[in-house]
Amino acid sequence: MKKLLPKLLGICLIIGGFTFEGMAQSGTLRGKVSDGESGEVLLGATVRMFQDGTMKGGAYTDVEGSYTISAAPGAYTLIISYLSFINDTVEVEAIDGEVTFTETNMFLTMEIRKDLEVVIVAKANQASDVTLFRKKLKSINTIDGVSADLAARVGAPTAAAAMTRVTGVTVEGGRYVYVRGLGDRYSLTTLNGAEIPGLDPDRNTVQMDIFPSNLIDNIIVYKNFTPDLPGSFSGGLVNVITKDFPEKFTFSLSGSAGFNSQASNEDQFLSYQTGDTDWLGFDDGTREIPGFIQGLPNGTIPNRDQVGLTVEDAQAIETASQAFNGSMFPIFDKSGLNYNFQASVGNQFNIGRGKRPLGFIATLSYRSNYDHFVDGIERRFKNTDSTATTLNNELNLRSNESS
Repeated sequence: MKKLLPKLLGICLIIGGFTFEGMAQSGTLRGKVSDGESGEVLLGATVRMFQDGTMKGGAYTDVEGSYTISAAPGAYTLIISYLSFINDTVEVEAIDGEVTFTETNMFLTMEIRKDLEVVIVAKANQASDVTLFRKKLKSINTIDGVSADLAARVGAPTAAAAMTRVTGVTVEGGRYVYVRGLGDRYSLTTLNGAEIPGLDPDRNTVQMDIFPSNLIDNIIVYKNFTPDLPGSFSGGLVNVITKDFPEKFTFSLSGSAGFNSQASNEDQFLSYQTGDTDWLGFDDGTREIPGFIQGLPNGTIPNRDQVGLTVEDAQAIETASQAFNGSMFPIFDKSGLNYNFQASVGNQFNIGRGKRPLGFIATLSYRSNYDHFVDGIERRFKNTDSTATTLNNELNLRSNESS
């Protein structure tokens, strides 16, 4: 037993040595990529990491032009590339538990082919997050916004729902946008730079839920003045930029569903006697004025307080009263799930002898949401006397509400 103990101890030490030596070790390669001429950081530059000719990983630079790569200790070759810039190669070494920082300046390619002329016509992808970040970076104004890519990722069905992701913007009632906490009278909404009037005569702001998110490239919010903007706002300006006509046939379909533990599949959901087309937002005739009343002279019910009320007038008043829907109280119904559905289609054709382009884009959206609460309390207090030390409770109501 005494001879066996040292051997077992030696085996354990060897195994332990292999275990400690085999444990994962890593270093951090960190760097910053900038334009060598202007000094501007490059967003979205590609950094690829190679070792012995094999690609071991990579990263993209963020809005500050920085990247971070975790790598096992050893020597690596970083190849950094960016559109229209000359690729740069950097030799680095990853050290266990340490950060190796490298700053790279890239320069535009200066190679010119005199025997070959190439003209490239393209449009920037205005719907991407990268384009929006570059706008914010280069703008002399204080701007913020939301791109179509972000709206799609968060499942926002309308422009109003997407605006909730913008810092300093408040969306009231799911449609009215306030910038910097100021009321709607201080805000202005434009569509592709052109001012648009509001649909509500009592409000200055536009109902943002009328814009489906799948028709929008991005939404820019301006929070201060510059000479190129209209002067009819003091709180903020919201510019909705719509999609351009597609170069080829496009079709998209999206949908989402949500569950609210308080309102979804609720058996005691307050409802009413609906029409067959209420789900489309149109009345099927359920709420029309009864035909008997429309047949009266001038469509007017006789005044019960008039002097010389005849028997015929009294009968007309009674019949007219009974012709209306007698339902005065809500009914209980079962609610469903929250959901939204969107579909869009677009294309472009060349027509006529001059092959003039004619494009179109159309969208269809539908959404349904349920809200419900019970045992709501509403109280009203009044000061009845200037010398009173307490308020008099004049109203005490409990309510249930569904919408």
